Amino acid sequence: MSMYEQFGPLSLGSLERKINKGDYIDPIVLAKILRANPGVVFSDVVIEYVCESLDGKIKNAGGRPNDGVVKFLAIASAINRYEQYFNWLKHREKRAGWNSKRPNSDTDWWQGPPSERAARMVAKRFSHYNWSWRHVSNFVSSYKRLNSCSE
Repeated sequence: MSMYEQFGPLSLGSLERKINKGDYIDPIVLAKILRANPGVVFSDVVIEYVCESLDGKIKNAGGRPNDGVVKFLAIASAINRYEQYFNWLKHREKRAGWNSKRPNSDTDWWQGPPSERAARMVAKRFSHYNWSWRHVSNFVSSYKRLNSCSE
């Protein structure tokens, strides 16, 4: 038996560890684990968990699910994009000044100081996440606060 079969996500050992920790096991995942191990004698812990699950005694932990890796990467990308926009806007402010006529000065994301403009530009770019420019500004300030504490 390979290490993956003994300790992988579809192993009975993995299932028993999760049950002993008190983790909730989704019924779909439980079915996959049981199907991946045909002809195996199940321990009393696994049999009891399956019976309780079938009786409806096992409930999923309520609350909002974790955001996950995708949202983390989206926020990291948004913070990076904000820094790029902010630096470009600061450079442009020094070079041309903000009193000059801009071709797109009537757009909503071109209002306010450079930090606000950069946040509006990022919110527009990541519009599929429905973030307001205030959300983006909060992400950036949280990131800066975390980095200033670690130094």
